[in-house]
Amino acid sequence: MKDWLEERSMVLILGLTLGLVSVTTLLILQLLKPNDWENHEVQILVEETSDSSQLVVASSETYYVDIKGAVNKPGMYEITSGTRLIEGLELAGGLVADADADQLNFAQLLVDQMVIYVPKVGEEIPAPLTGTQSPEVDSQPGLVNINRADRTELQQLPGIGAVKAEAIIAYREEHGSFQSLEDLSKVNGFGQKTVERLKPGITY
Repeated sequence: MKDWLEERSMVLILGLTLGLVSVTTLLILQLLKPNDWENHEVQILVEETSDSSQLVVASSETYYVDIKGAVNKPGMYEITSGTRLIEGLELAGGLVADADADQLNFAQLLVDQMVIYVPKVGEEIPAPLTGTQSPEVDSQPGLVNINRADRTELQQLPGIGAVKAEAIIAYREEHGSFQSLEDLSKVNGFGQKTVERLKPGITY
């Protein structure tokens, strides 16, 4: 009888031990599994977000527009693709009090090299500057347009290095487009001889 009781006790103890081990294992798995999935999901989310950011940056392009007329800060401005007229006007300090906003389409998309002229109320606008003008192809191929050329193109002109190319661009950004050859002599470092030397190879 004693042996039977001892044997039964051993079986019960073994059963309880196995049961306890099983329950403990299940609890550990339940505690660890969700965290593993959460970490995995976070990692995937970070990777996808990073890829999306790279795509957005890659698709963004830089444009330049020339804003003139009845704005507080006329001049050349750098924009990105998808910019609309109302955003460009904000860069130029907004409209002056007597600007004729009725002639403008604030939702219009801006493109590279666009000229934007904001008229005043009752103003007669010269034909080439009516409203917003998209860029046109130069009528004199082979010449460098000093209102549109970038740094590399400007350095193709005789005597124009990186410093003078930057000076031309800085003048455009501060004062707007060149209206005449004489305007080029107002650029820092450009004397009359330099202007005369450039005359045969430029347009504006």
